[in-house]
Amino acid sequence: MAREAIVDKLAVFLKDREEWCEADVVYLFVQLRKLYEHSADEYRESGRFAHIKFLSDWIAHTRKDHITSEMKELLCNMQADIESMLGRPHADAKGPIDFIYMDHIRGELKLFLSEHDIDGSFVDIERVWVSLLRAVTMVLSDQPLVIRESHDLWISKLVIDASVDGSVARMQVSFCKPITGADGIGYRSFTLKNVY
Repeated sequence: MAREAIVDKLAVFLKDREEWCEADVVYLFVQLRKLYEHSADEYRESGRFAHIKFLSDWIAHTRKDHITSEMKELLCNMQADIESMLGRPHADAKGPIDFIYMDHIRGELKLFLSEHDIDGSFVDIERVWVSLLRAVTMVLSDQPLVIRESHDLWISKLVIDASVDGSVARMQVSFCKPITGADGIGYRSFTLKNVY
């Protein structure tokens, strides 16, 4: 499909969109991935829009195990935050919450759409963004992100479970080895519940 046709379809699809469902999210990210492919060499070389590519791929697969360097950096940051939280019952869950709120995608998505002359202002409207996140969560529910040992992370798997309304009921992060928390206990996983 020609780039112009994708741009036209996305512009119409996104105009005045306030509510999102699973089918909407799948359509959006498939079209974004197609648009990405029209400039893939440029984007890959510069590392631009890597999070959009990653999320598009994750949405389209029942299991995702290829991790880009940009996603590895995000996972490393989340891993460090989780490690500092283990064994501390009242610790701030900022890293895992930021991952679920997809702040790394939000600005990138707006810029990507803008560069293709598509209005991406919907990402700035909190209720619309949360509606999109809930639909993304429904799509990704039980589609694990599997991290190979070759990535040199101790996170081995990330699974998102959605509740009926699409809110994140649980994000389960499994470790490939026990990680010792502040309380001296070896943890094999981390669970974040009821995010939005």
